[in-house]
Amino acid sequence: MDQKEIMHYWYYFCSLCSQLNDTRQYVDHSTVDKSGITVLANGDTYSNEFLKILLSSSSEFETVGKLLCKSIDKDFKGKSNIVLISETILSKYPNIVKTKIATDYEDLVPLSEWKIVDNANKKVEGLGWWRAYTDIKHARYENFKSATLKNCIDALGSLLVYELYLSMDATGSVSNLS
Repeated sequence: MDQKEIMHYWYYFCSLCSQLNDTRQYVDHSTVDKSGITVLANGDTYSNEFLKILLSSSSEFETVGKLLCKSIDKDFKGKSNIVLISETILSKYPNIVKTKIATDYEDLVPLSEWKIVDNANKKVEGLGWWRAYTDIKHARYENFKSATLKNCIDALGSLLVYELYLSMDATGSVSNLS
């Protein structure tokens, strides 16, 4: 993967961030302190705009995840699911779950609870926004209230982590991302 291809995905990520930023005209993105915990004041606010951003950013998370997996293992299968993507990335980069993202209002560690649970069959846990995405994808009307500001911010934060790791893995640097 070369720098031109990485930038293609980076510019799309930036476009999604711009769409989220535009929602500030209607919904405040600031945080408040609740019992000593910093939370988004309007994190539970849901809308069609948040729905579009969540669906797009989650889908892109899977796409960029596959690219990162192919960068890690050239034999990685392109039609893999989120469990296989998670296994590949978490085994190569176990500290990815500690990556901190600074925002205007708070520092996020969007992948901090990301893990694979193997009960009867393997599944990904710890990505609440991913659960919201799959719930909405399969039953939009019933799960529309999951298309929240918080889920969008968490999804985009997680995607940012992927973008940084992909750039580092493919080119050895993140300095070309602008």
